This record gives sequence, C-alpha cells and structure tokens, in this order.
Amino acid sequence: MGQQLDFNNSYNKGDTLVVGENGVVVGVPKIVNITESKITVDNALGNDATGAKYDSNLPYKTILQAMSVATAGDIIHVKTGLYQNDYNIPMKFGVILHLEKGAIISPIANGGNVKIFQLVSSSPGIFEVSGKGRILNIGSAHLGTPVIENGNSTQIVVDCEEISSVATWNANASLTVNNAKITSEIYTRFGKLAFNNCVIIDVKTTTFNVDWGDTGETIYNACTFIRKQATIPWEVNFPTAVSGQGTQGLDNYKFGPVMGSGASRRKTIFLNSIFINNVGGNGISFKEGAWDDAGVYNPTLVISNCKFMLSDNTKNCVLADGSTGVPVSASFYFDNNVSNGALGTINGGTLTNKLSGSGFQIAPNYKIFNPFPYLN
Repeated sequence: MGQQLDFNNSYNKGDTLVVGENGVVVGVPKIVNITESKITVDNALGNDATGAKYDSNLPYKTILQAMSVATAGDIIHVKTGLYQNDYNIPMKFGVILHLEKGAIISPIANGGNVKIFQLVSSSPGIFEVSGKGRILNIGSAHLGTPVIENGNSTQIVVDCEEISSVATWNANASLTVNNAKITSEIYTRFGKLAFNNCVIIDVKTTTFNVDWGDTGETIYNACTFIRKQATIPWEVNFPTAVSGQGTQGLDNYKFGPVMGSGASRRKTIFLNSIFINNVGGNGISFKEGAWDDAGVYNPTLVISNCKFMLSDNTKNCVLADGSTGVPVSASFYFDNNVSNGALGTINGGTLTNKLSGSGFQIAPNYKIFNPFPYLN
C-alpha cells in the first residue's frame, strides 16, 4: 500500500489559458467589463418591484427577475450573497451572468433537487456564466435535475469557482466548464463537453454520464481528478439497465462508451491531467456495456501527458474490461504518462483494440510532490 493523502486543505485556483487539440483554444478565462449594460442583483439590498435595469443603485433581489428584463449584450452582475430562491433560470443567448466571489446560487425548493438553469430557445446561440461564484444543488443530472444542461444546438460556457453537476442531451450541444471545482455528476448523453483547469472531486462518471449516443466527445485538459470517498452519494448503476455491472466502485473515472445501437463512435480525451485515488481504486476503468446488442462500437480513449498516483499501487492506472460479450473495436492512444500503478488488462473478452503511443512509465514509488499547486 502506498501513502495515504491528506485532502483537508482549502481550495484556491488560478486562471489559465487552455489549448485543446490541433492548437484550438478551448478555454479562455473571460475578463468581463461590468460597467456597461450592467444589471445588478443584490440579495440583501435588492427589490424586484423597484429594481431598474442598468441602475446599480436600484438592484433586483433575484436573478430570475434580472434575467426577465435582460437582452442580448447585457451583463447580470450578481453581488455576494446566498441566492436560495433562484432556480429554473432561463438561459438567454448573448447574456452573461457574472457572479462575484461569495455569490452562491443554492436553491432550497424541493430540498434542492431542482434544475438551476433551463434553456428557453432551440436556436443556436451562446450563454455564459463568469466570475468566482458557486452554483450548487443536490439534483441528479441523469434524472433531469443538473445545475445546468444543454439540450439543443447551443453553446454554453461556464467559468466559476464551483458547480455541482453538468449535462448535455443533444448531438449538436456544446458545454465548456473552465476553472471550476465539480463535486457531483458529469453526464454526457450526446454532444461535446470540455473541461479546462477543473478539479473533479468524487464525481460520478458512469456510462450514462460519459458518452451515450451515436456521437459524443468529452475533453479534459489540465484537470485534477480526486477520489477520497469510498462511497459517492447519488451513486447509480453502471451502466444503467445492464445487469452485473455494479456501480462507480472505487475508481476515479468510469469510461463506458457503448450504449445504443448502430456504428457508435465516442471519444474521451485526457490531456495534461492528474489522477489521485486515495480509496484503493483504479485510475480509469474502461467498461463497455450495451443498451441493446446491435451494431459494432468504435470508442476512442486518449490519455496523454497525465499523472496517476494511487494509494494502492497494486491497482491499475487504466483497466479495460471486455467481458460483456458485446463486439467492441476500441482505439487507445496512451502517450507520455507516468503512474505508480501498472497498466491493467487492455484486451479481454470480446474487446479488440488498437493500442498506440509511448504508453506509461510505471514507477511503483512515484509520488506527486505537489499534486495541486492551487490547493494550500
């Protein structure tokens, strides 16, 4: 057994410019000018009846009311405070919701099991959240109550201190999360998700939560995955409706790319990321499942320039299990990675694959001296 890690530290993060595949910038911290077209929300001093658009001396009390008067080009500036009555907030395209540090959106309706943001248009557009606030609920993304979800041909960009859950539901949907701590659930049914410079702590990433549908791509760039709890709240079957597959288990990340019929192609990419497992589990577990048994599946898993530190170094940095009997033709690209746990079985059962790249440097005594410089 390796060294147990201490996670009793405060969380602070630094902004960074993140570049994705082919040199495309996939995450840019937004510098928001909040002096023009600003609508102010102040939970302590505001009043929805007397609030006035563009007048900081007459703030609104709720984000819902401010959003109701906002139009494209407006910035809603949310002052420090606890916002417990704001949920089902309509996402208006061209509007930026800017949260001051200390602004917390955490609804109490239905015990917190409510969606915080909702789409109001199926037309292409961009909705943005910026700042240093926190957006939290106790909802379940796979059951339809995430903090934020994208269900049509839109682009959503979130840059905040913490968000509990995100989801996509449409093949043309795009959702990007930058510089945030994520603490509950990531659910990609269709479309593309990108996470840049995020800390992902005890988050459910089961089949339904990763890449479900005929197309899907999830990119993690410069992220840190931390597993410090043996049992994750709101744990769901992996994959749902397939017998004998269990739950999230003790792994950092569960990659289950096969759901649905047809020639499905899904891709999950990890770049420049860190995996810390303090509960005796694996780093990444690849486990295909089947919603039905039609079709041949062609998932891709890319791991490049990543570091794995497992509290039990007899576990695996990556383990691929092909035992379900579903024909899977997977492509693995592992390059320039290092781990204190060995690379596990990559070709088992009916799982056939293409494995390329320089792979992993395995060093049983490997330790990450300062795994997250933004944790003090």
